[in-house]
Amino acid sequence: MKNLRTVGTIVLLIFVLVFPVLLSPNNAVTDMAVFCLIYAMAATSWNIFSGFTGYISIGHAVYFGLGAYTMAIACQDWKISGGYLPFLLLPLCGLIAALFAIPLGAMALRVRKYAFSVTTIALLFIFQLLGYNLTGITNGSAGIYLPTPPWKSSLLDLPFYYVSFALLLLAIFIAWRVRHSQYGLGLLAIRDDEDRAFSLGE
Repeated sequence: MKNLRTVGTIVLLIFVLVFPVLLSPNNAVTDMAVFCLIYAMAATSWNIFSGFTGYISIGHAVYFGLGAYTMAIACQDWKISGGYLPFLLLPLCGLIAALFAIPLGAMALRVRKYAFSVTTIALLFIFQLLGYNLTGITNGSAGIYLPTPPWKSSLLDLPFYYVSFALLLLAIFIAWRVRHSQYGLGLLAIRDDEDRAFSLGE
């Protein structure tokens, strides 16, 4: 069974690697594949918290949006042209999202169970309203356009596809390491019995 799982994983990785070049040389399909990889990353990060602890976070998209706005605003204010330079901003985007997540998470974790879910969805609505109303920063509902890539149209989505794929593999690896660490066991203990985990010092 373990060998079958390993072979299946390798086949899946090869399929994802060759998909946009050999199986689907179509920008529209590749564009959808890029979004699938990005949302898979978001789901993986959500699972590290909500899947392991059982605390259902409905406002997880707040951090997704903060990273996206960081990228767009940085490209706009720092006059970064299209191409590969915006990819170098990805660590900064993650850092900004993490800096917001620390105080917001600390506030949300002061409550439990259903109150926690309500708090997280309230954070989602608050930041959604901020995104619409802080037009001087976010340009409101019109949004901010990223710089146009300079490469030819036949390759338009391929760099985004493979960068997204690499980041997804990184996210899955981090989730796997957390799951098999002592910290991860503490998160699972919270999901199974939070009061007992707290009494044992998890």
